[in-house]
Amino acid sequence: MQRTLPRAVARATETIRSILEGRGVFTAGSADTHPETAAGSPAPLFGASPPSVPAPPSRRQLVRAGSLFLLTAVSTWLTAGAAYAVAILTILSCHEMGHYLMCRRYRVPASLPLFIPMPLISPFGTMGAIIRMRGQVSNRRILYDIGIAGPLAGIVPALFAVGWGLAHSSIIARPDAAAAYLSLGESLLFRWAQGLFFPGLNPDQEILLHPVAFAGWAGLFVTALNLLPIGQLDGGHVLYGLFGRSSWRISMIVLVGLGALSLLAKAA
Repeated sequence: MQRTLPRAVARATETIRSILEGRGVFTAGSADTHPETAAGSPAPLFGASPPSVPAPPSRRQLVRAGSLFLLTAVSTWLTAGAAYAVAILTILSCHEMGHYLMCRRYRVPASLPLFIPMPLISPFGTMGAIIRMRGQVSNRRILYDIGIAGPLAGIVPALFAVGWGLAHSSIIARPDAAAAYLSLGESLLFRWAQGLFFPGLNPDQEILLHPVAFAGWAGLFVTALNLLPIGQLDGGHVLYGLFGRSSWRISMIVLVGLGALSLLAKAA
């Protein structure tokens, strides 16, 4: 019992650390096998021999992924209409396919994108989408490429949706404070886009966003959230790809910083 407890504590500590590091399902230490590859060295990606090509999705996997996609399409359509549903599903699909295609390139077994419908509860009609990755990765460069591919692929349709949507949005009088309406926060990029399409907006005016612009805002929000350098987010995978096992320290600093900011915002 005395020997088992330290082993259990050590294993739990290692698991928590692997989650904070962003290596997650990947084998502990495997991404550090060739640390020099993070700097672009021509060292082999998978050690002595490359893995076999992953099997194509089974019929059951296709049905599951297709069913979740259709449910999410209905959920987002009920949330803000057909135009919004098409735009947000396009953004999410591009994001997840960026991950999926990079997994296929490096022969890392991964599921098809799995969408998460969330009617009524979520203002977006969905909680996004995920892919499930399995297997060992022999260096950090692969993990970096897989992590960054999603945000890079998703940001393009998100920016297009912001531009097209704002071009078809309209200006209205600012609603009364007692009126029930959804007011969105503004990222620097979205604020710049609003200034481009609606220069000289008066304080008593508000922009009534077209549903596609709302989808673009949601796409920018999801991309920014995923790029936070924490644990299993895309930013966490990118961070681990860059810094290896020391990345958990940066994740802890970011977590503490976000907690402090939330407390300051609540106090204000």
